[in-house]
Amino acid sequence: VRAVLDADPALAPAYAAVRRAVDTAGAEQRVADTAALEALLGRGLRISPTRFEKYQSCPFGYFLQYIIKAAPRKKAELAPNISGTLTHWVLENALRRRGEAFKTLTPEEVEALVDALVDEYVAENLPGMTVRMDYLIGRIRRNLVGLLGFIQRDLRQSGFRPVAFELRIDDRPDAENPDAPRIDPVQLADGAGHTVRIVGTVDRVDAMPLEKRGKTYLRVVDYKTGGKEFKLKEVYYGLDCQMLLYLFTLERNAQEAFPGATAAGVEYLLADPAPESVDRRELTEEADPAPTYPMNGLLLDDESIYRAMDTKGTGEFVPLSFSAKTGKVLNSKSTLADEAKLGRIRDHLDGLLIDMAENLYSGRIDAEPLCPGGGKSPCTYCDFRCACAHRDGEHERTISIKDDPFAE
Repeated sequence: VRAVLDADPALAPAYAAVRRAVDTAGAEQRVADTAALEALLGRGLRISPTRFEKYQSCPFGYFLQYIIKAAPRKKAELAPNISGTLTHWVLENALRRRGEAFKTLTPEEVEALVDALVDEYVAENLPGMTVRMDYLIGRIRRNLVGLLGFIQRDLRQSGFRPVAFELRIDDRPDAENPDAPRIDPVQLADGAGHTVRIVGTVDRVDAMPLEKRGKTYLRVVDYKTGGKEFKLKEVYYGLDCQMLLYLFTLERNAQEAFPGATAAGVEYLLADPAPESVDRRELTEEADPAPTYPMNGLLLDDESIYRAMDTKGTGEFVPLSFSAKTGKVLNSKSTLADEAKLGRIRDHLDGLLIDMAENLYSGRIDAEPLCPGGGKSPCTYCDFRCACAHRDGEHERTISIKDDPFAE
């Protein structure tokens, strides 16, 4: 069959492309016509942190998904992932609509607020729910009551207060709400006439002004459903860096909105943690049933700042552990960073963004999957595996550096 088609390729119009893919298997994937590529990209990249992480995970996967807009076939069925979007929406609107009064709500008022917001979201976005979805909504309701109670306890004791929700980082007005607050993205140049900017939406920004220092300390908070562990060695490779990219943008470009804007840190609030097993012998009528939610992230190594986030030093509201005897912070190397270290992280991420622009505009889009140590290759769950000439074990990058690559 191959001999026949080689002699007369017109018999199968797609044969030439298939043969070309076979003949070049294992070779570097590259765009030869960079002028055509630039016509697709434009002179500047405007990318979200998610797209940036996709590129770092595999340049060829990024090229297929975001440049030539390839997409896998999907079944025509309704299978919404409502847990994350509903949780985000309720948390945003509960704090936004109640403002400072949120801290003083009674448990009954919190529960009523959750019910009202969930009902509003369901009516607008989920008509005709199935029995399974109705059960899932009930589970989300119960978790949200506990989660909002936890956020209440946090805000009551914290020196930081929420000042922005769903804050857009973009140089273009929102088409639906052009007057909505936004912060311009940082623009970086590759030295060849191209620019790259990170755009997106910040879940929540907390602030603590210190007039005597002439600074406003900013903390970016991100709600995550499911497990999440913040690791600096992944940040080094351009992964798990969304909040840091947003924080560094605010520090540089939000001086008008927050005078003296200074990075105070980033925190993941795990909004739907797995239930912990508890020994029945430990349960008493006096036991506090209020749930706690784990924190992950990176904070400024300034005791007056991280103590303002957890004034009693319980470790409940920050990703830190405190000694019961001395009150000192324990094992903080991976969760605290001084201003110099934050600067090194910021400059490194800027460098990765510039490298991305340089590589894309020069046509370098090879399939070089980044495989975290002990984790699965992104090829395992890649939508484009059937269209990629990459062979398992070839041109793969691994995360093999030390846990804190930004330490001096």
